[in-house]
Amino acid sequence: VVEKPTSSQVEEEPDDNNAPETPAAEAPEEVEEVVAREPSGILRSASDVINAAGLGGGILPPLGAAPLPDGFSEVELLVAGEATSYRSSDPLSSDGLWVFDEDSQELYKTRVLVRFPPANKFSGVVVSEWMNVTAGVDNSVDWAFLSEEFGREGHAFIGVSAQLVGVMGRDTGRIPGGLIDTRGLPTRDPIRYGDLTHPDDAFSFDIFTQSSLAASKWLSEQYGVEPDAIIAMGQSQSAGFLTSYINAVH
Repeated sequence: VVEKPTSSQVEEEPDDNNAPETPAAEAPEEVEEVVAREPSGILRSASDVINAAGLGGGILPPLGAAPLPDGFSEVELLVAGEATSYRSSDPLSSDGLWVFDEDSQELYKTRVLVRFPPANKFSGVVVSEWMNVTAGVDNSVDWAFLSEEFGREGHAFIGVSAQLVGVMGRDTGRIPGGLIDTRGLPTRDPIRYGDLTHPDDAFSFDIFTQSSLAASKWLSEQYGVEPDAIIAMGQSQSAGFLTSYINAVH
């Protein structure tokens, strides 16, 4: 015996003819996959690092050579190696997300200033300045501003002659004649700097990298510890170079 359902229990059959139409699902729009290129990751090291103590007439200080903080020492390293220049195969975009390709290699030899506190005062921070050359010679602008802070905090300072003018010299015409000697380091002291050479500013990015790392390694050997951080800094023209350095090289 089958119980007949009451009218309230009877479910109405759906009327397919009156049912609203379901819109057809749209096909997903095809998105072209963009694969970002990455830098080569090749990191070359300086092949030769010499402490220049006792050579020639001593350090030819850059402009902005504020006095050393109490307890600090200063040495000058002569750093040599093979530097790489870079080029961009793609148009440079306004977002600064650039990738440069390696272009060519040339030999270089430059000078690097190292100003550092005693081991018991070392903070673990090394700051490397891309020295400015707008005046036709090296200018450690940031050291002039921050030397007292370096002394308070115990940071170590590296000053790199990264650009052609800082090593080989050039009269930029911005400074009245005779006020600043812009003849270049090899001319001003050939005994100390006579074999310095700089191929061109296209190689300055890699010269800065190699010199900063070489001087930092030299500091590590003095302290017996690795630095906790290495910071790059630069003013004006140097800051412009460092912007490209961060965008495309580092």
